[in-house]
Amino acid sequence: MTRRVCVALCLFFILVAAFSMPKWETDKTINGVTCEKSRVTSSGKIICKLSKKGKIGGYCYKDWVHLERDYSVVAGYRGESVYFHGIWIPENTWIEYHKEYFSCSFPYMLNIHGYSLSGSRLGSEGIRHSFYYNGEIKTMYSNSDLCIQGVPCKGGSSNLISFDDSGVLESCTLSKNVQIGSFYFKKYDKYTKE
Repeated sequence: MTRRVCVALCLFFILVAAFSMPKWETDKTINGVTCEKSRVTSSGKIICKLSKKGKIGGYCYKDWVHLERDYSVVAGYRGESVYFHGIWIPENTWIEYHKEYFSCSFPYMLNIHGYSLSGSRLGSEGIRHSFYYNGEIKTMYSNSDLCIQGVPCKGGSSNLISFDDSGVLESCTLSKNVQIGSFYFKKYDKYTKE
């Protein structure tokens, strides 16, 4: 194919993609809240930029929220600080709801259950920690190395630490050489509960 044909085909596909994308609507009221702009995704979810703080499903949200077809919140920025399943969720936290857990990107570092959890100002793109609905931590990233239940775990934003729903450590990257039971592990090995 010639270069012109390739360029023409590329432009054609870009235009088709642009015109087939869902369009943004402005000033639409959805279930009692006004969206400055909103659109429905190909999967049927609604993405809404709220014009002001508003309560949806009993909780206050602001800025962006993602809704199911039944208007229940899938994800969004919390518009006020609140206790949620025993966890302090500060305002400006991006929260996502899943069937068996919820995840949060906190706007700053928080101490939860004695652990220092990393925060960031990146919202939905920030560091995510997850929690079981019984209030126990499911996964977390710590700002620093720490010893959890006798296991030296590496901190940092690339070292996931996970727990079971009763708070027992399931896995982490080791921060130093250690013997656990009859097994010897080296620093940076992955520890996984037997």
